[in-house]
Amino acid sequence: MIHYWKTLLSWIFVCQPSYAFPGVRHINQQYFVPPTTRRYHSRSLMSHEKVILVIGACGMDRLLSVSHYPTPDAKVRTTVYHEVGGGNAANTATAMARLSRAAIFRESFYRIQLCTKVGDDYVGRQIMADLEAEGVDLSSPLFRVGIEGSTTAFTTIVVSEDEHTRTCIHTPGTCGELTLDELQQVDRDELFQNVVLLHTDARHTDVALELAREAQKRGIPVSLDVEKDRNSKALDALLDVASIVLTNADQLEDYLTKLTREMEDSRERSPLMPTSVCHDDKIEEADAKLLAHLIRPSAFFTRWYNQIGKEIVITRGSQGSALIRCDSIQIKEENKQIMPVNEVSVSVSVFDNGVMRASVKQVFSDVNDEKEDVLCTARYHLETAGILSNAEIVDTTGAGDAFFGAFLLAKLHSELKHKPRLALSFASWVAGRKLGGPGARTAIPRAHEVDEELGEDIEQMQRSLQLCVGGFRFDSRRTMNAP
Repeated sequence: MIHYWKTLLSWIFVCQPSYAFPGVRHINQQYFVPPTTRRYHSRSLMSHEKVILVIGACGMDRLLSVSHYPTPDAKVRTTVYHEVGGGNAANTATAMARLSRAAIFRESFYRIQLCTKVGDDYVGRQIMADLEAEGVDLSSPLFRVGIEGSTTAFTTIVVSEDEHTRTCIHTPGTCGELTLDELQQVDRDELFQNVVLLHTDARHTDVALELAREAQKRGIPVSLDVEKDRNSKALDALLDVASIVLTNADQLEDYLTKLTREMEDSRERSPLMPTSVCHDDKIEEADAKLLAHLIRPSAFFTRWYNQIGKEIVITRGSQGSALIRCDSIQIKEENKQIMPVNEVSVSVSVFDNGVMRASVKQVFSDVNDEKEDVLCTARYHLETAGILSNAEIVDTTGAGDAFFGAFLLAKLHSELKHKPRLALSFASWVAGRKLGGPGARTAIPRAHEVDEELGEDIEQMQRSLQLCVGGFRFDSRRTMNAP
């Protein structure tokens, strides 16, 4: 009898249309083929087809919209309830799959291949159907379904309509993560065939690190979405391997501060002096301090790894976004003890339209691993963009995932990769459009919307983005680096 009811309930939840559950909306409702009999749409790669390999989280988001957050012990009604696909990596893969069909990206044929694990349940089957409907390729040997009866992770998201914020409560599935044993069964030459980028959100961390190291050996760039410190040595190593690190303003700061303390202790090096900021008279002190703060993640990699060319992309909410890259490092050994220093110099150029462009230099004293005093000079390239003007804000869930997917796709474009401000502005437009719908994916622009609203070539896109994406906003209300 128990088995009968389980079977009946599974049939109801999987096969019934959304009207069977008033107030519940399922996106891309389809009939599902059990994973044991499902056939992947695998095919031989065309010689001109490029693969973006994405590994990370995939789950279901259950969104409950409320007019305002309830106080303790209060009872409130939801205004809307949605069940939609979620997970950082799956969201980013969906954004890439939609956007890659736009005219501007048709110079290459991209296949977005997802590596993850879902449960053997109706949630997992819903997720697979949704992803395949979006054009995400699930044929990778590292797309796995858990053992019989395993469950898929889901996240309950409470969205406040008044505050335009959300609170996430994650429920892990029993399907587990991808394992190194599963990776050992995979032919790596086949896995990396025609791959032009490996992107990870740091889930399935051990496997992600092994794939990142393999990609690095093959000269394939690695991008890492750092959502938070996961207390994992594998994630610490991923930070080093990644050529592009993507994060928001709040997530990376505490993590890198902790790593700095650990590395100072292990290498017996003293903390740097507090940063002093100097600037010319074309920029206000508060704005100069903000720019000095923006380079701090890049300065971490400068100090500990001497990494030149590593790109850090930071989203800062309503202020906009920034890309920071260390272009040069000069290390001068001193035969005598030097006065401690940690100075950041900010100089700007101001154009007739009020837009600013900045150059940033950092000079700091330190000791090397041989305990010799050194004076380091690093120069940073900084690009910024604002946000989509007059964006409708329904739900902020997944805006960063959409931003990262759009930015990474632009970085692979033969022309856009040389125009980082334009790439940031395009990503801001995509993220701004995503805000207009519930969940992480429903409002991500589709290819025809990109063509219609931004145009089908670089010049049209640049003109369109100048009209709808502003410059980076300082507290002083000045803007920097409009496209």
